[in-house]
Amino acid sequence: MLDDIVIECATVEQFASMKDEWTQLLDRYDDATLFNTWEWQYTWWETWGNDLGGELYLILARNKSGELMGVAPMYRYKYHALKGMLNYYKVQLIGSSASLEETVRSEYLDFIYVSNNPLVVQSLWAYIYSDTNWSKVLLPDIRTSSVLFANLTNKDFMDQCYVRATLKDVGVRVDTTCSFELYKKGLGRNTRLDSFNRRKRLENSGEVLILCGSKLRNKNSLSVLNAFHDERWGKYCFDKQAKLFHQKIVSLDEIVSGVEFCEILLDDEPVSIIYNIDYKGVRYNIQLGFTMLDDKKLSMGSLQLGYAIEDAFNTKGINYFDFLAGAGKNSFYKQRFKGNSYRLYTLEVIRSPVLRFIYRLYDMYKNFVGKRVL
Repeated sequence: MLDDIVIECATVEQFASMKDEWTQLLDRYDDATLFNTWEWQYTWWETWGNDLGGELYLILARNKSGELMGVAPMYRYKYHALKGMLNYYKVQLIGSSASLEETVRSEYLDFIYVSNNPLVVQSLWAYIYSDTNWSKVLLPDIRTSSVLFANLTNKDFMDQCYVRATLKDVGVRVDTTCSFELYKKGLGRNTRLDSFNRRKRLENSGEVLILCGSKLRNKNSLSVLNAFHDERWGKYCFDKQAKLFHQKIVSLDEIVSGVEFCEILLDDEPVSIIYNIDYKGVRYNIQLGFTMLDDKKLSMGSLQLGYAIEDAFNTKGINYFDFLAGAGKNSFYKQRFKGNSYRLYTLEVIRSPVLRFIYRLYDMYKNFVGKRVL
């Protein structure tokens, strides 16, 4: 641990009041994303913390002057396995609920720290590791480029704990700093057709109206998204708690200027809607919903994305359109948009000797079965 770093475990009251210094820390963290913001993290904890039975485990690193240098935003809970025969404590990143109930997904999760001082990450982890009141740490949706990921997957540390890194998902982000026309030319023919070149066909099928911006915000946009998802997937994209979470997010002053719902109406009926949030030069596609039209050559999802991507290219200060992770219903459609793909992993650090034995045995079995199948 660095001699000039002081580590403390924050209370819920401290968490609620530290927005300003958290935001200042993010300004010094090169990999900051929407999901690392105090607004997203605190609202997530406020919405689900009690329901998950979690205890806040928010670790702060300060220099001797009291300046915030790093944050490990986590919570701890008792996990029951094998029908209650095996009980142990897990520590998990705020914003994730793997192995618990479903919540809003948060990507790019990690420790937050002053980027020119990555040793702060070691100080935060050293504090956590010295706490004997956990058997497993779970880090979902973490990037392999992360300093924390590198520290926990090096050979020296892996000799102390059993560390599992499994690919959770793949995401795609489009660089919007180049020419939009050149970007479009680089797409496949069918993608250009579906997303950009069939706008006239849509206009010929009825009166088209595109509504974007504040006039839709905080009204019925989340309900419209739910209706489209229920039609397509047989369930809502936002349950009661998730809808409450997003209602809070889009009402926050610090976030609201970057929130935009954009809806396409055909003969006064909504046929698609997209929900994006801008943060530090990235437009995050939080959710997309659409209906199927009688004209099977018209894909409202693709057309809505086409308008959104073009708008990102035309908006000053937006450098990337991030589709975020997750596949479509029938295919991984995001890769057709020729963006840069990225991988998100779930990292598990298992310290308990009993759990280490169980997981090693399980992984050996999976590896054996996999080889036999191959």
